[in-house]
Amino acid sequence: MMFLSSIFWMFLSYPVTVFLTFLGTVTLTAVVYLKSLFRRKPCLPKLYYKESSLSKHILHRCQTFQSQFKPPIWARSSHVQTLLGMCPVNQRLKLSRKYIQMQDEGVVSLGELDRVKISDSLAPIVIVVPDATGNKRIVAGIFEEAKSNHMRPVLFSGRGQNGNKLTTTKLTDYGDPSDLREVVQYLLYGKHFVKLSLIGIGAGGDLVMSYLGEYGSSAHVQSAVCISPTYDSETVYNEKIPKLYEIIYLVFLKTVLGKYIKHFSKTLDIRKIMKLWNFKDILEKVYCILNGHSNSEEYWENNSPLRDVDEISTPVLCISSIDDPMCSHDIIPYDLFTTSPNMFLVTTDYGGHAGFVPSLLSNSWTAKASIEYIKSFLVFESKQNGHSKSNSKLNLKVV
Repeated sequence: MMFLSSIFWMFLSYPVTVFLTFLGTVTLTAVVYLKSLFRRKPCLPKLYYKESSLSKHILHRCQTFQSQFKPPIWARSSHVQTLLGMCPVNQRLKLSRKYIQMQDEGVVSLGELDRVKISDSLAPIVIVVPDATGNKRIVAGIFEEAKSNHMRPVLFSGRGQNGNKLTTTKLTDYGDPSDLREVVQYLLYGKHFVKLSLIGIGAGGDLVMSYLGEYGSSAHVQSAVCISPTYDSETVYNEKIPKLYEIIYLVFLKTVLGKYIKHFSKTLDIRKIMKLWNFKDILEKVYCILNGHSNSEEYWENNSPLRDVDEISTPVLCISSIDDPMCSHDIIPYDLFTTSPNMFLVTTDYGGHAGFVPSLLSNSWTAKASIEYIKSFLVFESKQNGHSKSNSKLNLKVV
């Protein structure tokens, strides 16, 4: 009490002007601080690449890389961005689905726009590979951008994903690109001049990198985009993944296992698996058993997305957010992008994991960036090969 009294009398002993100056300074400081919370700081993407004729061309033509990604203050949280990326936007994507049987009789599906017909048989194909959540917002944006740029977008859904029936005891393995390989061959069958590109999202991006590394120069892919890949998946899923997203992923997996409980009853202990809420345990009790791996270390040795990165010959664009709650920025292999002429990296300050949502009802920022990159590379390849037809406009017809 005496202390407060002394403070009071101290202020009274100071000249009024000094006291008002002090009060004004405190008020101004508080206002500036509060204003800084609401000010959108410049958010230009950062690019990492090795200098080459291709990189110069890409930088010149991809205007999205030069524009700011500025989500509103309520959407700057990495968790908000991540959750928004999982949610569909106002328009619903209407796709016609075709089921494709694999060599081992497993079933995957391909989804294409329901009432849009590509009039040019040489229209570039863009296969979109989402993760287990479906990435509805990004997928819808990619389809919209691809359609407006006269491309043919195709949604790849693996075994047991997106309602696909399981006809074998094999799930789509994390880094096993064999099913994607058969889909690429199917779409390109008899189409020797058609250009094909891949866009992978989250775990789908890791699958795309696995595919490009395993098949190298025979991948039959012109360009690829990986949105929020994990790079070092073993570290991410064993150590870095927040519990919330681990639970979301495991719920998707357990939904599939529960739906086909009789299907796996002879192979897996479903009751025990349903009680597990740790990814490493699920990995060893499900994926290792179904794919013949003795432990998780052996599993990641055969499924890590960067296991054959030196074999990648396809130009790849990776888009990562510095605030990704699953794949922290210290896991990003920056040296890979500054030493390889085929690897490009774009990072943003905000975006979460597979989010990059500028506003509540808008498509993901990565949708336009991805299609712009693919289109830019096709133009570059056309100039290099001297083919004018690849660069010609393709017409879309609604039927």
